[in-house]
Amino acid sequence: MSNSSEEFARYAEAERQLCDAAAPVLAAIIRAIEVRAGLCVAEIRVTVDPSNRSNDASAISCTIIRAHLAPSSDGPYGRRPLHLVEPPGGG
Repeated sequence: MSNSSEEFARYAEAERQLCDAAAPVLAAIIRAIEVRAGLCVAEIRVTVDPSNRSNDASAISCTIIRAHLAPSSDGPYGRRPLHLVEPPGGG
């Protein structure tokens, strides 16, 4: 096996482990944010700051890359808070 093949295998395994561990937690967090904000999140980016790498979350930043407004006042997964629902006539 070449170095690049070994590197790819390690990368793929690490990515699988990351997805297995993070996906359920991240999905719940995204759903809650979507309901509160009235959005449908399509893509996010999680970045690790290598200069601030540590065991705490200060080295992690999250960015919503693509999202759109929820199609109804109920949001994608349930009722939105009333302050996020636009009054009739857009007022």
